[in-house]
Amino acid sequence: MDIKWHKGLLSKEECKSIIGSFQNCERYQMMPGDHRLWGAERFLEQDVVAKIMDVDREYAIERHGVPPKFQTLMVNFTFQSEESQGSGQGWHRDSVLKYQQKTIVYLVDVSEENGPFILKDLRYIWLSRILIPVRRISDRIMLLCSFLFKENAVTCGAGSGFSTCTNFIHRGKPLIKGERYAVTVYSFFDHIPLHLKKLING
Repeated sequence: MDIKWHKGLLSKEECKSIIGSFQNCERYQMMPGDHRLWGAERFLEQDVVAKIMDVDREYAIERHGVPPKFQTLMVNFTFQSEESQGSGQGWHRDSVLKYQQKTIVYLVDVSEENGPFILKDLRYIWLSRILIPVRRISDRIMLLCSFLFKENAVTCGAGSGFSTCTNFIHRGKPLIKGERYAVTVYSFFDHIPLHLKKLING
């Protein structure tokens, strides 16, 4: 599994502080079962921001050979909803060809039931791209191709996180019960896509 762990990166107090900052903001992107605060680094303690962004930068250098030119944080709250397809709104890659990665830190304990990140892993990313050469993938296609991919649900306690290459197919699992708070680093190696720039700038 193409994952680098960051165990115990944040304290319980730091997790609660981030959740509190999220709850005090009113400028969410609202999707079914998924509320998102973009550009969250503007609302959080800067030492906490640096701690999260630093591990993402280190992973980029290890995995891609260069640090990102731009990083931003997104804090999201996911919850049960009949219309939700999970965090990320279903199976997808962040890009088919251009290298992409994410670092995610859970702010609450995450199990199989409250929306873990799920990675559809193949040994070689080029093979994944050849077999399914698109960014958004339907549940039907994933079911038909399920024998090709190993499914990894990433669970861990509050304050721990991980970095991974998001050219692989992934999603947040729809919640069975409970709720999930997480903070995600979005890194860009050339420019920020216009639709994300609008969300970040509010």
